[in-house]
Amino acid sequence: MKVRWISPSFSGFKIGTSYVPSKTNNGNMSINGGNAPESDQLDMGVNYTGKMGANTVKGSLTWWTTDAGTAATEAFALGASTTFGAFTLGAGYKEVKPDGKTKLGASMAGSGDSSFEEEVINFGLQWSQGPATISANYFKSEMPLGSTVGGDDSLRKYTLGAQYNMGPGVDFLGSIQNVAWQDELATALNSNKGVAVVGGIKVSF
Repeated sequence: MKVRWISPSFSGFKIGTSYVPSKTNNGNMSINGGNAPESDQLDMGVNYTGKMGANTVKGSLTWWTTDAGTAATEAFALGASTTFGAFTLGAGYKEVKPDGKTKLGASMAGSGDSSFEEEVINFGLQWSQGPATISANYFKSEMPLGSTVGGDDSLRKYTLGAQYNMGPGVDFLGSIQNVAWQDELATALNSNKGVAVVGGIKVSF
């Protein structure tokens, strides 16, 4: 269940907020401190869409917090894009921080084998002209996880995609991805990388 409110648009801006009273199937109340069997979440966000000359500009900022005892987190994400002619350039950033406390009031930040921290960056460029669209994207996520171990678990992904309209309701889609997972322990067994090539025809009626 979720309670959500979104404002009407004003001068290109739109704001919203939502509250989730329970993210699990237990019937217990949320607990501040200690290991909670129940968790809730509150989030707020603002979105903007407007014009700067002939260019379209979009942006968003979201903040959310999860109350889950020692596993509580606080996070924010922001993103922006601009379209100029046939090109669209976009970027995004997300950061999650541990916000939980023990029953004695000690901060859980940086403690335990799962610190709940995460940092993500993502940016891309798209060109679209007539029936053809080509895009390139870079994505990277890092999570420290074990506080007693140096380094981070990381995921890095490069993507090159294309779409071509072959006729009414028929599109060719294709992408090439290079993905690498790196374990913070630098253990070869827990790390992996590879290349994926995907293609197909999309038919819409």
